[in-house]
Amino acid sequence: MSHNLPTLLQVNNLVKDFPIREGVFRRVAGSLRAVDRVTFSIDEGETLGLVGESGCGKTTVGRAILRLVEPTAGLVIFSGDDLLSLSPREMDERRTNMQVVMQDPISSLDPRMSIKDIVAEPFVAHGRLKGQALRDRVAALLEMVGMAPQHLWRYPHELSGGQRQRINIARAIALSPRFLVLDEPTSALDVSVQAQILNLLADLQRDMKLTYLFISHDLSVIKHVSHRIAIMYLGRVVEIGPVDEVYDNPAHPYTQTLLAAIPAIDLDRKRKRFLISGEMPSALTPPPGCHFHTRCPLVQETCRRVEPAKATIGKEHSASCHLLR
Repeated sequence: MSHNLPTLLQVNNLVKDFPIREGVFRRVAGSLRAVDRVTFSIDEGETLGLVGESGCGKTTVGRAILRLVEPTAGLVIFSGDDLLSLSPREMDERRTNMQVVMQDPISSLDPRMSIKDIVAEPFVAHGRLKGQALRDRVAALLEMVGMAPQHLWRYPHELSGGQRQRINIARAIALSPRFLVLDEPTSALDVSVQAQILNLLADLQRDMKLTYLFISHDLSVIKHVSHRIAIMYLGRVVEIGPVDEVYDNPAHPYTQTLLAAIPAIDLDRKRKRFLISGEMPSALTPPPGCHFHTRCPLVQETCRRVEPAKATIGKEHSASCHLLR
């Protein structure tokens, strides 16, 4: 994104540990580090794609930014406010500007509430609108996300998966937020419906000047929607940069393996083939040094002992790998 645009969100050294409890008395016997000193920024109007395998901590990053789970350490600055220093009441006030769209559309919606009441809920919770003004606003929101007025009186089980996700999006944008965390918003949908939802999100971003953190494991989707991309592995961001530069010139071996795994229609495309074996190690017992060394085809002895520092590859493009030194 252009440097003329102000930074809306700055995340510095974000850490989230979950306690491990054992025994009858549930005493804390250790901790699991789900997020390990994650740092990035997002400019106004930008989409940052956060990518990684299941269990890498990307969803926890999104939840920790919004304080849906309380971070263990770090700094989250949103529009000049230090979110981690705010009281619960002050944080609730900021949440009108920060919303989330979850992965599973059906579990995000109360089955006992009509669509009208679901979309109206943010206004009721914050005491914003009442009566006819509220009904008019809810109808307008449904129209914005491509839903017909007759859907107002239906219930979540009467809608398709794509329609449910449209309702989730309508609720998320109800209070005209500035920032959305989109946590795998299309992964539970059919491919044709995915495209419709992605186009809807792009239109809303343009019309409402929204800023997105788009969390996904699907690199093809991320390339379609993002301006910049951050690659996560076992709680750490291992590479970050402009999306085209990372795709065309991946620097970290893990990024190279992810991109090599994307099915290619272009037969002339030449991409290094890196093969990795085994599963991602447990966050309970992460390997020392570079977390990726247990699966890296280019591993060196230093990788097993020393955590790599961040190396600059190009403008706004960096990665943490000993091979880049």
